[in-house]
Amino acid sequence: MMSWKNWRRLLLGGFGVLVLLVLFAHPFFATTRPSGATVLLAEGWMHRDGLHEAAALFRAGGYEHVYVSGTLR
Repeated sequence: MMSWKNWRRLLLGGFGVLVLLVLFAHPFFATTRPSGATVLLAEGWMHRDGLHEAAALFRAGGYEHVYVSGTLR
């Protein structure tokens, strides 16, 4: 049986790992630099401003195709 002190350490350690994930996971998963591909993928659930920004990026970025994933707008 674990004592209260061990439970507290376990909870604080888990909370610490969660905080580190929140702080450092975004730059890893949300890269914003171009990969050099000729295809632009945009999420269909974005707000209208985001879709307009994707269209401007398509025109200025030298892309050949744009694909929109997700739901119909």
